[in-house]
Amino acid sequence: MKQVTSILIGAGLRGGYVYSQYALDHPDEFKVVAVAEPDQERRKLFAAKHNIPKELQYESYEELLQQDKMADCAMICTQDKMHYEPVTMAMEHQQSDCCCETKGLSCSL
Repeated sequence: MKQVTSILIGAGLRGGYVYSQYALDHPDEFKVVAVAEPDQERRKLFAAKHNIPKELQYESYEELLQQDKMADCAMICTQDKMHYEPVTMAMEHQQSDCCCETKGLSCSL
């Protein structure tokens, strides 16, 4: 089975500890390759846990999504009321698969 790669937008409780835990438990199946998180401490902690190099750590999702596509999917784990913009931007920037934890919100191109 091919390892699935993902970017993470929002490294709070759900993104940083719940959903991304699968990558730590099953590293042969899933890997988070980049993170966007405005809180520097959370961003650094998450990056250290997932071995994400400094150049793939971003303060904003806008900065991350302006880069060339680097993963199979995007986990959008911002606060519920803040999902629309990063999901829309991810879809516009050829990030073909998005996963959001909000009820019923996921997208695929």
